[in-house]
Amino acid sequence: MDIGDVVSGAKLRGIRRALLSAAARKVLADQLTALLPAGAAVGPLRLREVQFKPRRKLTA
Repeated sequence: MDIGDVVSGAKLRGIRRALLSAAARKVLADQLTALLPAGAAVGPLRLREVQFKPRRKLTA
């Protein structure tokens, strides 16, 4: 899975998969951990609220 494709808004199916799949959340957590300083950890990823608007792209 390419996280860039998921968050670009180009692929709605990828966004749904990332929000619902445990394996995809693990990949996302690994990607976020890679951005943090050494020794830092990413906590549990819980979806609290989502709002999609037509013709808008998600960016990260």
